[in-house]
Amino acid sequence: MESIELDNLLQQYQQALNQAQLLNMQSWQLNLKCFENQQGQKARSSLKPVIGIKLFALLLGFAWVGFLGILVFAVGWKNPYFSISLSMIILFTILAMAAYTWHLTILLSIKYEDNVLDTQAKIAKLKLSTIQMLRIVILQLPFHCTWFWSPGWINSHDTGFWLISFPIFIAFTVLTIWLFMQINPENANKPWLKKFLSLGIEYKNLEMADAM
Repeated sequence: MESIELDNLLQQYQQALNQAQLLNMQSWQLNLKCFENQQGQKARSSLKPVIGIKLFALLLGFAWVGFLGILVFAVGWKNPYFSISLSMIILFTILAMAAYTWHLTILLSIKYEDNVLDTQAKIAKLKLSTIQMLRIVILQLPFHCTWFWSPGWINSHDTGFWLISFPIFIAFTVLTIWLFMQINPENANKPWLKKFLSLGIEYKNLEMADAM
């Protein structure tokens, strides 16, 4: 009898232990799910301002491209420096707008029911694309130094052109090449580049969302 009672007690203890383990596992899974939902909501809250910024940038881009396009059409080839410079600025602006449109499709695809890993993967893709887009946009810098040039000004041997305007153009060209080479995903963790990227509210919010 004592052996049977002992076996029963052991079975009851094992059942109680299994039930406790099951409850602990369910509780752990529930807590993990709640944590993931909370982190996901925080990440998506950080991404909301990014959507607004990108929409505003797109509207501004359309207005800017339209304005520059009208100027290029009006001047034509009367001043090739003006028309070519503005055309290149238009081209890089359109490339940035295309990237922003793609960013918006990614941002809008992030749903509340997505798990944290999927959301972080999309954020990482956005950060990478933002860095690559910045490299492309920077290439327009030298053209902001040439739109006001004219053949007459250059041929007049004006010292203002050769001693001021042209050296500034060379300096911006060198700076553009250096920035293009330095701004890349491999350097994303360098302090100077992190500070530079964080000047933009959208990248700062992407960093905040990725850290959650």
